[in-house]
Amino acid sequence: MKAIVLPADKPELLTPLSNWTSDYLMPVVNKPVAEHLIELLLENNIREIIFILNHQPYETEEYFKAGERWGCNISYSLVREYHGAIDAISRIKNSIEEGFICFPVNMITNLDIAKFVNFHNETLADLTLPVTPVEIKQSGLNKFRPFIMSHRALCHITNIKGHIGIKEIIKNFSDAGLKSNAYKAEFHYSLIESLKDYVDVNRAILKGEISHITIPGKEIRKGLWIGRNSFIDPAAEINTPALIGENCSIKSSVSISEYSIIGDGVIVDSDSSIKRSIICEKTYVGTNTEINDSIVNQNFIFNLPAMSNLYVDDDTIIGNMEKNLFKEKLEKIFNIVAALFLFCLFTPVMLVLYIYHLLCPSKRYLDTITGYGGYGSRDMKGNPELSVLSQYYFKSSYSLIRKLPGLINVIKGDIRLVGNSILSEEENNLLREDWQKVRLNALTGLIHLWETEKSPVSIWEERMVSENFYASTRSFRDDIMILFKYFFHIKNLSAENDHQRELGSGLLS
Repeated sequence: MKAIVLPADKPELLTPLSNWTSDYLMPVVNKPVAEHLIELLLENNIREIIFILNHQPYETEEYFKAGERWGCNISYSLVREYHGAIDAISRIKNSIEEGFICFPVNMITNLDIAKFVNFHNETLADLTLPVTPVEIKQSGLNKFRPFIMSHRALCHITNIKGHIGIKEIIKNFSDAGLKSNAYKAEFHYSLIESLKDYVDVNRAILKGEISHITIPGKEIRKGLWIGRNSFIDPAAEINTPALIGENCSIKSSVSISEYSIIGDGVIVDSDSSIKRSIICEKTYVGTNTEINDSIVNQNFIFNLPAMSNLYVDDDTIIGNMEKNLFKEKLEKIFNIVAALFLFCLFTPVMLVLYIYHLLCPSKRYLDTITGYGGYGSRDMKGNPELSVLSQYYFKSSYSLIRKLPGLINVIKGDIRLVGNSILSEEENNLLREDWQKVRLNALTGLIHLWETEKSPVSIWEERMVSENFYASTRSFRDDIMILFKYFFHIKNLSAENDHQRELGSGLLS
């Protein structure tokens, strides 16, 4: 039997958490929520899993890959617009030859799947839903929950249109002569649909209220889990239940209260206090910093009682452990030096073309494109503000010739040699909000990933997919590879393969 995992129905309700990570990678006791589901499925010998992705899909696929780390087989289906379970499952019906079990990803449960599946098979039902004794007394099936569906029912739901709930599905099946059944059992399930749900489920697991959920790390004393390679100063005080992740450093005189979770790779500096808060991975908490009832992710603090988000621009208070200023400077120097080398190499060509531009001013052979180059600064709430960039280019049918003046922008530090393209206002508005957040967090560059493809990428949507992938996976090493590949593939590039709207369409005034 295959398992299908559905995306969160409304990830925006989990803002700002959903801005920081995908719904599949949302950490629950320092482990992605989808990983808890994988472990549950493997315990019951279900190894074929389909992830239906919608929100920040590249990060999810990069983390889980094909599932080899867990000994399972994970495949993916990407839906640009999520219109509910029926629509999403209908899209992959050709990949399913038998009955299947389905879960929403934003769920923590300890349901005994083996007994659930056996009950479904014994009753020969087309749809089986698990129900707790409390729900039977209340006569309500209001929350979305796991379900098992037969292949016959799968063929039927392709005719159902729209986003309908559980009760409507059961009624529709009944009208069509399909059998629905309820599996009565004692089990726990929590849908994470809000930040309150998110905090509550983390605390419930720490308290031991949800059984069969594996908390990463070693329980060194009752209610205190500590991950590998973590150092805790003897003078630090930690009250339980609490969880300290891997590769953490808790310095002298730090106070950590009950129901606090410290993510992997976190440093909490001396004399700081963490009370009933979740500190996400790779965050630095500075000396004498007090954090109460909050979710902290690097430079962001979300206070739960006030439901307010604050961006702290001072890395000595809270900051990003991944930020490597030396590496950033090294990359910047490399870009300037490489651009200077190319500029000197092509100076004769540029001089000839610039003289042509001066002799024929009406043709404006040397021109500029102006548009959005990514996020620049942030306001106090952490909302990113778009930066506006201008880039020089020649009006040539050859990609390399077109880009030569842009070397000046690289030398000035406006853009990098490799990165994403400048977007016009119209193009930026066409992007979905979550795609904007991913893509515009990347650096702007003169050369783009999609220009190195073996087959020319001419459709704007394909370019945006490529640039989102670049933004999600970008590294300095990859930038160097793209730079070399560009010159190897340059014969395949033409003006159509570059920015068609650089000739004047869609430019910001």
